[in-house]
Amino acid sequence: MHRAPPSHLPARGTAFLAALVLSRLFWPADRLAAQHTATDSLLWILPVDRVADLLSLEPGVSTTPDGNLIVRGGGIAAVSAYLDGTPVSPAGRGLATPLFGGSRAGAPGAGIGLGTTGLDSLTLESGVPSLEWGDGRTGVLRARTLDPLGGPLAPGWTVRARYGTDAPFGRAGGLGLHRFEGLATARSGKAGIVLAGTAQGQNTEMLGLEQNRSPIYVAEGLDTVVTFDQGGGNMVSVPVARFAATNGIRFPSSALGDYAVLGKLGYSLGSSALSFTAAASQRQRRLFDYPDLYNPAQLAAQRDWSRVFTLSWRGGVDRLVRGLGVEAHLSYQTDRRIHGPLASASERNTRDPALGVPVSPFDFRFDFDNFAVNDELIRNFRINAGRRSPYDLANTSQYALIDAYRNNAYGILGFSESGGPVGLLELYRESRWVATLMATAPLGGAVLLRAGGEFTRYDLDFYHSQLTSQVGSDAYLVTPRRWALFAEPRLVRGGLEVAAGFRLDHFRTNAIRPDSFPRISSMPGFDPADPAALLVADQGHTRLSPRVRAGYRFDERTTVHAGLGALAQMPDLALALQGINTDFGTNAASQPYGTDLDFERATIAELGASRRFGAATTLEAAVWTRSDRGLVRTELVSRFDPFRGVDTDLYLYRNGSSTSTTGLDLRVRQEFGPWGRAWLAYSFTHVAQVFERVSPPHTLVGVLVLTAPEEWRGAGGLLEHTSLGVIARLTAGTEYRRCPALDLGNHSITSDQFPCAGLVIGKTDRLPARKTLDLRLTRTFRAGASRLGLFVDARNALNWRNVIRVFAVTGKVTNPTERALRRSDQVASMAAEAQRNGALLPDGSLDLSFGGIPDPRAGCGSWIRQDGARSPPNCVYLIQAERRFGNGDAIFTVAEQTRAADAFYEVARGLQHFTEPGRKVRVGLEVSF
Repeated sequence: MHRAPPSHLPARGTAFLAALVLSRLFWPADRLAAQHTATDSLLWILPVDRVADLLSLEPGVSTTPDGNLIVRGGGIAAVSAYLDGTPVSPAGRGLATPLFGGSRAGAPGAGIGLGTTGLDSLTLESGVPSLEWGDGRTGVLRARTLDPLGGPLAPGWTVRARYGTDAPFGRAGGLGLHRFEGLATARSGKAGIVLAGTAQGQNTEMLGLEQNRSPIYVAEGLDTVVTFDQGGGNMVSVPVARFAATNGIRFPSSALGDYAVLGKLGYSLGSSALSFTAAASQRQRRLFDYPDLYNPAQLAAQRDWSRVFTLSWRGGVDRLVRGLGVEAHLSYQTDRRIHGPLASASERNTRDPALGVPVSPFDFRFDFDNFAVNDELIRNFRINAGRRSPYDLANTSQYALIDAYRNNAYGILGFSESGGPVGLLELYRESRWVATLMATAPLGGAVLLRAGGEFTRYDLDFYHSQLTSQVGSDAYLVTPRRWALFAEPRLVRGGLEVAAGFRLDHFRTNAIRPDSFPRISSMPGFDPADPAALLVADQGHTRLSPRVRAGYRFDERTTVHAGLGALAQMPDLALALQGINTDFGTNAASQPYGTDLDFERATIAELGASRRFGAATTLEAAVWTRSDRGLVRTELVSRFDPFRGVDTDLYLYRNGSSTSTTGLDLRVRQEFGPWGRAWLAYSFTHVAQVFERVSPPHTLVGVLVLTAPEEWRGAGGLLEHTSLGVIARLTAGTEYRRCPALDLGNHSITSDQFPCAGLVIGKTDRLPARKTLDLRLTRTFRAGASRLGLFVDARNALNWRNVIRVFAVTGKVTNPTERALRRSDQVASMAAEAQRNGALLPDGSLDLSFGGIPDPRAGCGSWIRQDGARSPPNCVYLIQAERRFGNGDAIFTVAEQTRAADAFYEVARGLQHFTEPGRKVRVGLEVSF
């Protein structure tokens, strides 16, 4: 049931914007399971940009700092997704594009990206779902697009658009963000259409607090050109750049953006309906790499894009069985990724994209066209010869980065000026044909049967390798298959509703791999003429999942529900297939290999209740427990190596880990009549054995949605046609393991809250609690049937400090020992070079004055590097650094060298990398008619 639209929205054809609230937490359409349902309208009122942000307002649901969706502590890949009844989760969950877009631009995830327009409802079943929904251990998200033939859409046409930006706040407070949202619908007679889309981009990556205190230095013209004899009469001229600090919070070569568009056509056939849905999404970002900033050939990017095309038919088939209803879907879906160095022209043209939105696809130096992932490549991987990289792997020195000079603002080493590109090249291509068929038929009396099945054919092409090394390389071409059958009778009698049945899931990777140890070309008996002779085929895996659910309505105020069931989730095939064609002898010892993985499984029990007090207050509660088994984890195992003839340790992805999770979900909802409503949601989640430290044990979320009624004239009309959306959140910090104090001479320190690889795990600790307050205020003006709205949107409005990672050794956002080590390295390097040139003073200062000549750069002609090579540019760069971080007297003191080294350290280790973003404000307008 849809409520009347608020007064500031157009009345004609916009009933789809009516319900400005999340529907009931339990039983919005089915009182047998814990469900969370949202309508399109909230995405226009509340300060949210992504589907995941809206879902995270529900009990038991949260997002990680980088935007991944977490449901009831189950990890970042434990939710399956259906779009208009068709499964859209990819086989390679860890490799595909964003599923729900995350809580910030560029957030990772998997599957087709959904925008914030064109959606009729979003339903998350986080308990025991209906048997027709599968492939998710902790939840199933069902997104339903607006129905062009009816539902909330009235005959006629509607258009609505919104634009928001932070441009008025300049570089000091703005990211160069621009966001566009649009929706258009039309319905006439038997046909209808829905067109929707969102696009967002920004000129710079968003980091945390104090991002503007660690400026990046960009090359801005020439300081001078140094001509010198490299030796043997080889005269060279080297341009020496002049540097300028970036202004505000933006830094270069880090633009990113995404879009999601949706179109749906519907046609009525009387007792049935035919529809066609097309959805497309893209995310692309330039990958900021400071040490290679002045070497454009080395700059890289990543582009992920997905497409879904679905033909659907729904209708009654009374001729076969009275009351029989059938729905069928046929869908073609694709997910693509390219990660690698940009083509030269694209690198130049995407440094500052128009309106900050890089919509046009990036061009890459290597892509699917000029580096094919085909049978020839796979054969070459198996025999360890021939084309395995775009480069000549027998002569990789020709591609090496060149770092000959101290070509940076700090006068330090480590910034390349030419050479390359080197680094990672990743090409991922997944295609799917998905067919689903479901039927509903009465069995007599009060029993209704729902039954059906799914079938998916996958085609996976994958290449992952360093351009100049096979260490960590991977490539495969496989065609997995997956199918599922289900049957669920449902009894409805009075206030009681019971459903019980089974779901049968099956998948096979159709891959071949080494039998007992990951050797191929180095395996005794290997024949290069038949490289697949010693490989064995993966088996098929089948899992039966019974479920029973029940709900009882005592009266109009009180209902309860309970459920017990098993769920099976196909493992991430990117893990199962990793390394199947890569020989152990070409890899690092720490490189994990995939195995023929089985289903990850969960058993869930849940009990919930809802009680309404008076006419405006509702209390909802659920307690639940989940046992997860067969979870995929990396394990160190010892196996017999036939090449060496001894047992050898290696890392494998295997099923075998298990954990149990319990929780409590509470929500209180309060209606304010025509003004709107509010709710307060609390979740407690306890994971007995933590593998992914991303789920907070306590979460408290408060939401307020207010809209001044049409007839209200209070406050002198100041608040007429005004809406306010507020989200307040308090989340307990996640657990992490402290690493013991170490000899830090190897500098293997990570600014991360997770355990240091290979180290003895220290005590358990917890990050500080996170708290945010987001709000959006909209004022709408009427002009006949049209509306114009102005809004201001503030995220983390109170600029709270939220720590999201710490040093694993210190448990803090600083590590003085590491800072001192990095500083001493830089100072020692300068001192060693100055000593070779007779410019090192007893107190450690560098005398770059050359006897006090007017322009010290003129004295650099004989300067040599520490290795004895001529390098006058180094001298000039050191003089620049002294002027920048010192007093300009050409005496580069230790204190001034320290300031330079610390300035560079802060770029990579400053507070901005350990905290969530501070206050971010945008303004904009929206129109509808």
